[in-house]
Amino acid sequence: MVVCFSCTSEIKAQLDRLVATGHYEDHGQAIIAAIQNLAVIHSELKEHGSLVIDRDRRTVTAEESDRPVTPQQPAMPTVSKTPTENLSATRPATGSPAIPALFHRHADITQPAHFASLEIKRLPAGKAAAVDAWMFGQYNRLLPAKVTCRALVNMVGDGSERQPLEKVTTAIANEAAKLGHYLSGLDAKRNLGRDDAMAVAFPKNSAEFKSIQRFANQFVASANKERELSGLAVSLNLIGRNPDYPDGVALTEAGWNFGMMENPLLDRASSGNEKFNVDEISFLLDHIVASVPVEAFAYQAILNEVARNILTPDALDDALAKLSSHSKKPLPQFVSTQRSGAICRMADLDLIARNRSGTRVSYVVTPRGKDFLRSAKLDALEAAKPSRK
Repeated sequence: MVVCFSCTSEIKAQLDRLVATGHYEDHGQAIIAAIQNLAVIHSELKEHGSLVIDRDRRTVTAEESDRPVTPQQPAMPTVSKTPTENLSATRPATGSPAIPALFHRHADITQPAHFASLEIKRLPAGKAAAVDAWMFGQYNRLLPAKVTCRALVNMVGDGSERQPLEKVTTAIANEAAKLGHYLSGLDAKRNLGRDDAMAVAFPKNSAEFKSIQRFANQFVASANKERELSGLAVSLNLIGRNPDYPDGVALTEAGWNFGMMENPLLDRASSGNEKFNVDEISFLLDHIVASVPVEAFAYQAILNEVARNILTPDALDDALAKLSSHSKKPLPQFVSTQRSGAICRMADLDLIARNRSGTRVSYVVTPRGKDFLRSAKLDALEAAKPSRK
């Protein structure tokens, strides 16, 4: 969508200065960020009459809300601080003090009365899932899905889950930036490369406005004008519309169970490099096969190609490009993004490994990947029937 508007020379100069800070790639991004900030501000002011926008907890009143926000201090409300403080004060938790309390594990939280419904998109019998129908390639890690589920579990625990979508996503993304800072330190301390790094996909500090917004939209949830949800956790059928508060989101039953499970990184301060334990991996794989058939098909397609000696990114891209829903071959860059995202998610689940020799990369099917291919559960993909409304 293209929107035109009248702009004074003074406002244009302010836009230019915003872009010049390097926080925004162009004028469009700066305008989008301003509108998103203003929507959150008005939502907060309508509900509470005030808004906390920075770490010294300065309160913006209704009278001040129309004043311009300086480029150095974008209005990102820290709405998650109260819920995490409440959890810390009232519930025993596991996890490092360096990890935000919103992501700690509280085993005594009572599950909600209602879960978000599953929206399972079945594959037509005998049909392949086109590469352009796969999950968005920029959803390139699965740890953010765990973090999102854990945060929503804890929001249920303190009753703060019934909030508008933008407030929930902003709260989680702000805390994810603190977690990203902690994970970056672990990556540096353990000398982890990008393939194994924990902090990939997370904002690295609370000042990275664009990264925080990207995390909120891509790895928690966002909605289009038709109110259709998208995002990693949505695509994985771990969250959906809140049945008791339609303007917000809620966990599916699978998302709740996944969020409640112990995690080596968040809960045990593991000295290893594992992002998930065996139980979490098994749970996710079973859930994906049963409830996210397109993702399961993507794993199966890639593993089959690698198993028949298609080992390099370029060769794999050529093979996957044939899985297009259009007569015209998809752009190589698009196929590469889709392949890369799927490979990264599969690596998180220990289905595939990368061998690097200088700049050259080749793929190897892991023992777990071989078991996945042999699994009888995949028969359901081949015989899947179209979903009924």
